[in-house]
Amino acid sequence: MLKAKNIVKVLAIVAIVVLALSVILVGCDKLKDAGKPEPEVGNKEVTLIIGQGNEYSTITVKTYQNYMAGLLSELQLRGKITYDSEPGSYGTFVKSLNNIQPASSNEWVAVYHDIDDVTLRADQGEWPMPNAEHDGKTYYSSSVGVDSLPLKNGHVYFFTLGTM
Repeated sequence: MLKAKNIVKVLAIVAIVVLALSVILVGCDKLKDAGKPEPEVGNKEVTLIIGQGNEYSTITVKTYQNYMAGLLSELQLRGKITYDSEPGSYGTFVKSLNNIQPASSNEWVAVYHDIDDVTLRADQGEWPMPNAEHDGKTYYSSSVGVDSLPLKNGHVYFFTLGTM
């Protein structure tokens, strides 16, 4: 009887040690990924080109966001961009974005895209705004603020300094 109790105690101690080691090993496995950025997930992939003059950066990202304002906030939270906005008569407008810092009332952060949808294009209508060219591609001037600019899979959004 004493021998059976000793065997049970030994088996219990072995089980506890095995359990403790497995918890430690699982924790160590998770530590190897510490500090790595979380993978980007989403149901659409979009590209942002941001800059002015000769300094442009390109960010391609997957997201579940539906509108540009949500994506810009998400990218700022992830530390990928710096961004400030304010409400305006046509929706939320970008005040500054990375190296685009308007210095006077004659400058602004201009938002362009490659979505050929007349409801999103400011190059038509009563007061048409010019489109932009970048690396041989034409981008349409946005007629809506970033809170109303939809994110569409595979499309490109171009931000640069606009001047009058």
